[in-house]
Amino acid sequence: TFHYRALESRLAAGSIESEGPAAAWFRFRYPLIEDQEPALSAQAVAIADLGNGISWSVPLETYSFASTDLTVNLWRQPTTEWIGVDSGTHISSLGHGCTLSDLYDENGLIGAASQTLLVRKR
Repeated sequence: TFHYRALESRLAAGSIESEGPAAAWFRFRYPLIEDQEPALSAQAVAIADLGNGISWSVPLETYSFASTDLTVNLWRQPTTEWIGVDSGTHISSLGHGCTLSDLYDENGLIGAASQTLLVRKR
């Protein structure tokens, strides 16, 4: 899958193996299109979509979830290839939720992302 093959990652806080908030650093291993290096801002937007995967609040064995949208606000352009995602996920009893993420480069905060989630029992 994309996040295992195309990205290198380092867990910074929390755990992806248990529920709760988590933070991780990601960078592209190689260009997605041969001989075309994507802009750092494009890499940050792609990486912003990983927030709901690193922080979760219902058992993944029992529930499936789909990100129905992604909103990314970059307050400044990233200046380094490593992008940090610090995320928390909140799920309602009605089957929807939201993941909120702060986005960083190695020099500090660059923006925020939100993902609306549709959650269903498997």
